[in-house]
Amino acid sequence: MFKKFDSDDSNALDFIEVFRMFNKYGFYITKEELMKYFKIVDLNKDYSLNLDEFKACMLDKQAKE
Repeated sequence: MFKKFDSDDSNALDFIEVFRMFNKYGFYITKEELMKYFKIVDLNKDYSLNLDEFKACMLDKQAKE
C-alpha cells in the first residue's frame, strides 16, 4: 500500500499523497483533520511519513481516533 501511494518515489508519503490514500479508501477527512493526524504520526516533523512512521501509525491507537 505504501509504495502504491508514493507517487514521486521519495520513499515517503507527503501530505497530499496521504490525503489521496485516505480518500481512495473511503476515509473522507478535511485537510485540518489530516494536519492533526500528521502532528501525531509524523515523528520527525518533516511533513511526510516514511515507511517506519507509516507502519507505526497503523498500530497507534491515538492516530486511529
